[in-house]
Amino acid sequence: YQRRVHGEEGTVLQLQATLPMLVANPHREALPKFYDAADAVLVKWYHSVGSGVPIPRLFLSVFMELLSLALHHHHRTFSYSHHACVLKLINLIAALWNGPGPLSSNVLIAINKGILSILHLGNDAFHLYMVQKEVFKGVLRVFTDSNNLLTSSILTLLHTILQLQVKPLVDYICHLWFVQAPGTASPKLKPNSFVQQLFYERHRGGSA
Repeated sequence: YQRRVHGEEGTVLQLQATLPMLVANPHREALPKFYDAADAVLVKWYHSVGSGVPIPRLFLSVFMELLSLALHHHHRTFSYSHHACVLKLINLIAALWNGPGPLSSNVLIAINKGILSILHLGNDAFHLYMVQKEVFKGVLRVFTDSNNLLTSSILTLLHTILQLQVKPLVDYICHLWFVQAPGTASPKLKPNSFVQQLFYERHRGGSA
């Protein structure tokens, strides 16, 4: 992939063109090359965030969408996940969510699809790494009661964590909301929101 195109944007377009073939007519042996190319984009963009170099927002959204679809489909079809690529994806997601921003709601929603796809891989090593990188510290900071697509996207993540019983993330979110920074982890959220109550029941049950 890298030899045929120039720059991360070109790689994203190449991956976007390749993905339908890997979904419609998947061959397991083709997957490492796909994820190695994605890996290179993740590394480059992670360093761009760290050095303050802007990432093209449209390409970022497209990349998150296609990588989320790929992770979900290849895990379901082959029980395949590219461990190193997922860890680098978590690095980038954490850097974006906890960075200075600002990012548009559309970009954040696309990033959340990446988180959702990782949750559905069902791998506690990835869940623990998300805790270590404090992904949800940034997510909860912007969580509000507003009726908009970003709020809906975050609610989907939170309900998925509860539904899948992702204990490391349940414990981490409870720690942020009820122990470490009660009332400040989500400053724009009204107290005793419904989803907070659901997490509080888990927190109270865990500490009983």
